[in-house]
Amino acid sequence: MNQNADLIMNTNQWPVLLDHFSLGEDIMEGFFSSSDKVHSNSLSFIYLIVNECLLRLARGLHLPLVLDCMGFEFLDEISKRKVLNLLKLHSDSFQTIVFASQASELGSANLVLDIKPSEAKGFGSIFYKNNGMVGHQARLQKTVTKLQPGYHLGAELKKDENLETEYKEVKGNNAVNSIKDIADQYIVAFLNSPQLKQGRILWGVTDTNREVVGVSLNYSQRDDLRRNLVNKLHDIQPTIPPSCYRVEFKPVYLKNKPVDDLYVLEVSVRPFESEFLFCTTKKEVFVKTDGGKRKLSPYEIQLEYRDRIKKYS
Repeated sequence: MNQNADLIMNTNQWPVLLDHFSLGEDIMEGFFSSSDKVHSNSLSFIYLIVNECLLRLARGLHLPLVLDCMGFEFLDEISKRKVLNLLKLHSDSFQTIVFASQASELGSANLVLDIKPSEAKGFGSIFYKNNGMVGHQARLQKTVTKLQPGYHLGAELKKDENLETEYKEVKGNNAVNSIKDIADQYIVAFLNSPQLKQGRILWGVTDTNREVVGVSLNYSQRDDLRRNLVNKLHDIQPTIPPSCYRVEFKPVYLKNKPVDDLYVLEVSVRPFESEFLFCTTKKEVFVKTDGGKRKLSPYEIQLEYRDRIKKYS
């Protein structure tokens, strides 16, 4: 048996493969032969492709298969068609990329038109020509799934946490209480940081690796949470206008479809300059830090208020 083939499957498996690859017994027997004879260029090219396909299928790899189109020059029309059928058969398992100096090298067997994977898999077959791929670009784009704008389950957000952005993962069985118990603390912290242009808290994103996990909230829970948050914001002292904040439930998507009752809760706050310090309904004062928020002690409140009086007087 060919050494490459022996590495990836048993001898009793290859008869099944004959029918699966549809290349013909003469070609497949040569591939699995133990003979050391030198094969023709055409057979060597076919064996190379078969071996690469086997490696990917046997090991569950989805690596692209990159081919130089010069190899097709050694094939007659029948062999060429068999190779293209082989690639087409596995176009849902891995992407095929062919480099060619001119389109005529493939003759009537146009690779892009023949190898069309299912759109659900998202693999595309790319055909490069000496003048680029303009002629086939539109067809290729149809096989690429574009993500809908928004939050996608398991995706990693690009922006790190900083003074203006806070990520919070909701843990426990009562998401509504987990959020409303601390929401006004973060909002007050943002309001007391006039150097910021905007503050945002995103519930449903992990703060360790910025992964979108969402918060499970049905309609009743969303309505309850919205009312509680608005009431808490209204009770902040000094009173802030509604134009300073925004509460939004953004759907979380999986394969471009919204997941039922899974959301990222966005609370946005617009800080503004004031000589006063804002406090929560429990009369607590917080300021924003790089690591989150910090509650000020009575002495720190006096120092902060003194500095603000000097600045705004």
